[in-house]
Amino acid sequence: MMLDGARPPSLRAPQTRGRSDAPVDDVTSAVFAALADSRWPEAIRLVECHFPLLISHRPAVVRAVADALPPAELRRRPRWMGMRQYVTHLLTYPSKPPMFPDTEIRAPEHMPPSDRLDLLTARTAGLRTRGRYEEAAEVAENAFEAWQGLPPEDRADAQPRIGTLATQWGMTLAAAGLIARAVQVLTEAHAVSESTGNVRAALESAGELSWLHAMNGTGAAADRWIARSAELRARHPDVQRVRAGAALGAAYRASDRLDFDSAVGLVSDPAHDFEELTVMAAAVRAVFGTRGGESDPVDMMSRLEVAVESQPAPRTAGGLNACALAIARGTLLAYQGMHEAALLALAQCPDLPRPAIGLVRARKAASRLGLGDIPGALREIAHETSSPSPRIRVESLVVRAAAMLRQGQDASASASFRLAVDTAATHGLRASLAVVSRADLSALAATAGIPSLADLITSRVLLPPATSDVVGRLSPQQLAVLRASAEHDQIGEVAAALALSPNTVKTHLQAAYRRLGVSDRGAAIEEASRRGLL
Repeated sequence: MMLDGARPPSLRAPQTRGRSDAPVDDVTSAVFAALADSRWPEAIRLVECHFPLLISHRPAVVRAVADALPPAELRRRPRWMGMRQYVTHLLTYPSKPPMFPDTEIRAPEHMPPSDRLDLLTARTAGLRTRGRYEEAAEVAENAFEAWQGLPPEDRADAQPRIGTLATQWGMTLAAAGLIARAVQVLTEAHAVSESTGNVRAALESAGELSWLHAMNGTGAAADRWIARSAELRARHPDVQRVRAGAALGAAYRASDRLDFDSAVGLVSDPAHDFEELTVMAAAVRAVFGTRGGESDPVDMMSRLEVAVESQPAPRTAGGLNACALAIARGTLLAYQGMHEAALLALAQCPDLPRPAIGLVRARKAASRLGLGDIPGALREIAHETSSPSPRIRVESLVVRAAAMLRQGQDASASASFRLAVDTAATHGLRASLAVVSRADLSALAATAGIPSLADLITSRVLLPPATSDVVGRLSPQQLAVLRASAEHDQIGEVAAALALSPNTVKTHLQAAYRRLGVSDRGAAIEEASRRGLL
């Protein structure tokens, strides 16, 4: 394979631009010899010619050259400004700083076109690690377009670094929730990394593609990337400080097979450094732990919130992280039958493009079904039963089938459910069938004549969302008044806090009492708390 060939001793420029076949120890010795004699151009030439080799196996050598360059030399080489940021971040493992050192690098007036890629990449990584995902994604797209637009000579000049740079672009697009685009860029990054021998970038891009495909439900593709990552890791055990994207992907796939113990183990293993994926790992761990019976949803919710508190606030407030947290919180509440509260939690997901937002809609539909709101459930998934994501498609089809069965449309329910079962079997997504209550799932299996699901329905390691005992929902106005009432004793204080008249407050309270099945404010607050609404 391209990454695993022999490396005859030679310090000449690689035959394939960016690919080094020289022994890493020989390159390292030559670099330090040049530094000892203050031959900066020679040290720089060696690092740039053998960048894929050094960044994979000796990143400290790159850092040594960057640190040794006099300021005047550094200013003449803008790419080294970005390179120094990247390797500084890399080498602080295992306690990496949560952010790249800077989001802005002052660029000289005139610089080689390919150097602009490094500066854009440093900026996109800095923005991403600060939780400024939309801005970061825009800069990543600019970098990708700049690379595509380079003339052949400049593209060849950038080729040794593109595996590393493009992997950062793909990570950024994924963090912003642009899943399809991230997969496209990361696939290209991996191909370049393979061709140039950049083992580190190949491992990182394969890991990212593992969890993105697994989350999306494209099971066969996820399994291929997980296997490729494991193969690279086995052949190159000396390449360290690679974030554990493949472990996150493997956890998703284990959960799909109902092996929740393995899934929890993978995202809990202290040997796996998830870095910026820590929030994602905590979110799925809470769900997998609940489904596997490790603990009850209340305990797992508490653990999740503790994990979230340890992260910088901007990183959990937007992008795919915020979406993952909304889904985890909504799912854990649904498991308790608290579907009103689940809908409130799911509403905290930012408005991401498809397919990222599709899973939120599928979970909203399941909770609306739990509340008996069949029209609302069908509206949520109107466009998701044909989603490009198999996982979203399966969950949406199951919810639609359950809704139709409740309406007495047995034939349509059976057709939708059979399609969900077939899609789940094709992509290895058995656990995704359990998105509705156990009673709904059992009725669907019986109506569609699929006895093979008996083990899924009765399994102790699987906890489908509980059936809610709540009928109807509080309106946003009723909920706001009730929440304010929990904080203020007097009607006048509630009215002042919400800028409403006292009579309007009373009207909303009376309506809330009827919805909650109570007769006074104290009982209403108690019942709303029980449902997780306060």
